[in-house]
Amino acid sequence: MEDRRHRGRHRAGRRHHRGRPASNAFPAYLTAFDNKLYFVTTIGGIGQLWSFDGTTATQVTHFSESAGNLANNPSVFGLLVSNNKLYFDYFTGAFDGTSQQLYTLDTGVALGAHLIAPSHLGQGGAPPTSRTSTGTLYFTQSDGVHGSELWKSNGTDAGTVMIKDINPGDNNSNSNPYDFVKMGSWIYFVALDGTHGFELWKTDGLVGGTTEMVKDINTTASGPFTEGGRSSPARTSPSSATRSISPPPTARASASTAASCGRPTAPRSAR
Repeated sequence: MEDRRHRGRHRAGRRHHRGRPASNAFPAYLTAFDNKLYFVTTIGGIGQLWSFDGTTATQVTHFSESAGNLANNPSVFGLLVSNNKLYFDYFTGAFDGTSQQLYTLDTGVALGAHLIAPSHLGQGGAPPTSRTSTGTLYFTQSDGVHGSELWKSNGTDAGTVMIKDINPGDNNSNSNPYDFVKMGSWIYFVALDGTHGFELWKTDGLVGGTTEMVKDINTTASGPFTEGGRSSPARTSPSSATRSISPPPTARASASTAASCGRPTAPRSAR
């Protein structure tokens, strides 16, 4: 009889344990930098940057947002190491012209992250995307004047500049560069100049240097989407091809599932 009562209490205990709500950290964007592991996890409705030195996990950023912004899942995302710096983006959840900005964390610096060139980055509401680690950070950015164009950064305000306005015009004239790859002394990428459609381009990375289309590969004028009378892919933004912004396979879930679990996700305009 005692044994049956013991088994009954044990089963009741297991039922109680299974019914207990779980608390998930969902670490994402795991990145090694400066002998530490950096990652993003959501606590209190905001995806913050954390570090782990092999013994202790420490919160690095302490962003805070209004209740309205919290509903849009503000978060750090897109971690990338380049030239002894850790770059990452932060989405405020506001969906305004300054809602997504680029930060850097230097090797050995204990003062926290630095917002790069707040006077111009993030003004167009487009996140820094499709980045490549080559000692210099190459990425796509809108400054609110030129549209989404080709930029580079060495991690300082003065060293963060637009290389070329490939598709000249107002803020709605976007070249949307993506898929940056370094080969030899050139950075190759895909861009739209408003005349030739999305084609293969290259740059030496110098402002006023050589940034040119390699070849007009598709010379036809038919296709699902045309720009300037020329054929272009159906992709009107580089989000589906941006490798640095997309969550890793283990962090890919539907927006509704991720939001319900408090999981850090890239903002909608960055996907």
